[in-house]
Formats: sequence, structure tokens, C-alpha cells
Amino acid sequence: AIGFDLFDTLIVTEHSAREYALERLVDILRGNGFAVEFDEFVDAYLAICRQHILQARLNNRETHNSYWIRDTLLRFGYDLPAEDPRISETIQVYFQEFINYTRLLPGTLEMLAELKPRYRLGLLSNFTYAPAVRNIINQLGLQPYLDVVLISGDTGHRKPGSIAFGKLVEALQLPRQQVAYIGDNPDTDIKGAREAGLQPILTTYGRNFRNQLAGKLVKVPYPEPEPPAPRIDSWEELLELLNGK
Repeated sequence: AIGFDLFDTLIVTEHSAREYALERLVDILRGNGFAVEFDEFVDAYLAICRQHILQARLNNRETHNSYWIRDTLLRFGYDLPAEDPRISETIQVYFQEFINYTRLLPGTLEMLAELKPRYRLGLLSNFTYAPAVRNIINQLGLQPYLDVVLISGDTGHRKPGSIAFGKLVEALQLPRQQVAYIGDNPDTDIKGAREAGLQPILTTYGRNFRNQLAGKLVKVPYPEPEPPAPRIDSWEELLELLNGK
């Protein structure tokens, strides 16, 4: 079986995605009666995001965007619960804008189509808002190839925690020694998969392709996981690796 990370592994987001999504986020808040200025709100929001994400990384338990927005609004004098429907609407609009700037890595569907008859295929992604990931994999045509889809926003458990990888192994219904995991992050994906007993494969394809989209023609130096793992920079290299060439 083979498990995949999502962002910078199967898909990429354009560099401008967050900027446009944040503009829509603030627009929706203003439309719902919150008197906030873009620069001030975004600065506070990003600082609070970092706090929540840092805590999530410490305990490998997922956080949620509703708490980020709630805590940011509180700084501006608005005290409301994270479940407030105006916050829910804001999150939905933010991620819809984000989705508009995602794209498949070239050759991804063809690669999955070649692997599908031979392997059980799964997705294990760290992402706070699971509906956005489900929309992405449906809109980009990934869903038919995936036997398992696990998103930290649903399960509550983040990589590199062993619980997250354990859920993937359990869902794929194979011994963990028979599960490869492909991801772009040397710590979250490669180290996490190895420590959970899976066979890690580092991919640099996604990050290099995203940099090409941004006009960066030189490949960015990439940290090597320790100990080293098999490394690919294209789907052709993955197929060669799996075929033992």
C-alpha cells in the first residue's frame, strides 16, 4: 500500500492563494458587521494562527480555524463563541477562495491510475478544515483513486504523531511494514512515517514545481532527512523506484 501527503506532494497552491483568501476573509467579516481594518486584523490573525499551530505541533492534536478567528475578533472587542454562524461562513468563504488557487502536479492522475491496480492508495493530510480537503480532492479528480482519505481536521490527530500514521495503516488493512508513505516534509512526513514503522519516500517534485510557478528557475536546496530516505523529483522516478529500477 502507498500513502500520500497532499500539499506539495500531489497538489500545490499558488503563492498568491493566502493573500487573496485573507482579503475575502476580511470582506466577509466586514459584511457581517465587524468593523476591522485589513492590515491590523491580518497581522493579529496570523500571530494567533502561529500560536495555535505551535501548540498543535507540540501535542500532535489538530486545531481549528474557528478558534483562530474567534480569538482574533476578541482582540478587537468582539466576544462570541467559535460556533457563531458568522465565523463558520467566514471559514467557508476563505477556503473556497483558497481552493481556487490549487492545482494538481503534472502527471498526478496518470501516476495514480498506474498504481491503482497494484496497490491500495491512501491520503493522510494535516489540514485544519477537512471539508476544504474533500472539496479539493473531488474537484481535482483525486477521489476515485483513493481507498482511504484521512484528514487531521476530522481525526483530530496530526502528523508526525504515531496515532495519525497508525490510523492510516489501520484503514489500509495491511501491516505497517508493507505501507510506503510519500511526502515533502523531512520531519512531519519522513521522520514521522519512519518512526511509525512505515517506509518513507521524500518527494521534492511539488516544492520545485511550485517555485517554477512563482518564476523561480533554480531549484531550492532541500534538507536531507536523517537517516536518508529514498528521494524523488518526478512521478517517473517514483514508478522507477517502485519497479526496482
